Amino acid sequence: GVSDFSCSEIYNGPNAFSEHESQGIARYLSSVRHKLLAYFSLHSYGQMWLTPLSYTRRKVEDRSAHLDVADHATRAIRELTGHRYSYGPATVLMYVTSGDSSDWVYSELDCSHTYGIELGDLGRYGFLLPPSHIKPAGKVVSAGILSAVEFIATSPTNLTGRKRLRKFRRRKWKS
Repeated sequence: GVSDFSCSEIYNGPNAFSEHESQGIARYLSSVRHKLLAYFSLHSYGQMWLTPLSYTRRKVEDRSAHLDVADHATRAIRELTGHRYSYGPATVLMYVTSGDSSDWVYSELDCSHTYGIELGDLGRYGFLLPPSHIKPAGKVVSAGILSAVEFIATSPTNLTGRKRLRKFRRRKWKS
């Protein structure tokens, strides 16, 4: 959900990319769009792994591939922590949203694997996760993301991901 009320925790801003931070992220992602294997957008809480799309109830063509990746990632999280993450489109698990970066990357930058990850808190702390919970939350999310990337890269039905990963591995990166 979003709000037009500027003092709300879920204020959507006056327009798309209205903030300098989101403009910078959009510029950077646009510049590396052909290198993207996957994109993960982290959100405060809810213990969910969200698949495209969040702004419409329309099902995407590659829905089954997204659900396979989400299943794989959430199983890795469950094996590590015992936490059960739900997965699927936000429109099914929650509600229709707008302004989600993962939808923009999926639709505008043509990155087939984009996911929104709602961190493990179920609402006790909301948007104010205590510092003592940050490292554990990072370990949980890292396990899911690493599992997802490995699955994307090795899945025989995901040639785009495999080709991009091979190119990624061959590339010499400057530090």
